[in-house]
Amino acid sequence: MFSKKLSTHFRQKFYLVDHPNLLRTQSDTAHTETFIQYEFRNDEDFEYWQTGSDSDWSEGYSKCDFYKTDRGTAIFEGYLSQKVVKDGRTECAGWCSIKTIDMMSLNLKKRYEEWGYYSHLLIKCRGDGRSYKIMLHSPESWDITWGDTHSYPLHTHGGPYWQFEMIPFSRFFYTYGGRIMDRQLKFYQNCASSIGITLMDNLEGPFRLEIDFIGVTNDKTHTEELAYETFNTPFT
Repeated sequence: MFSKKLSTHFRQKFYLVDHPNLLRTQSDTAHTETFIQYEFRNDEDFEYWQTGSDSDWSEGYSKCDFYKTDRGTAIFEGYLSQKVVKDGRTECAGWCSIKTIDMMSLNLKKRYEEWGYYSHLLIKCRGDGRSYKIMLHSPESWDITWGDTHSYPLHTHGGPYWQFEMIPFSRFFYTYGGRIMDRQLKFYQNCASSIGITLMDNLEGPFRLEIDFIGVTNDKTHTEELAYETFNTPFT
């Protein structure tokens, strides 16, 4: 078992040897060039994903599921409950989430190295009119960074039509433990280790989000590095 993990580790460690295109820079990437990171054509594609909700932590009653359709797409659906558990500790409830597994062999963190030379996150989806939140997790080795995330809302239109959401990485805002920080930090794409989609819009009821693919694309006309002001809160 250990030898298998060790061989997997070295295969992932020297991924660049088999994929020399990852050594290039963003300036080498063509305009509108797109890389699809996740599709949902086979059952094996769902091995990289996990679901979570407040009920999994005994802090609520929300439920969710993530499964493949006959069309080769993924459905994220469930029921968002605002009912609070009467345990004398929980103050609010109501969240459901899907997230990619960010661990490689030997419990090492993986990184989206290839994202470093693309400018936008690209998602093809169709929803129910609710607002979801895209979360890009970028923890480092120190435990104080394990809650580091960059987030951006995903507003779905509702109805039968697909929507293509092309979100600049410069628009993702820095959060820690789900809270927006006063001091905003630039998001470095190749530091992301996992991506998640969360629903916590305080609206009780069923929800349904269908996803065709998740990827990245490059827009050479987009030169913005960070859309938000950066400042330190003064001490008084």
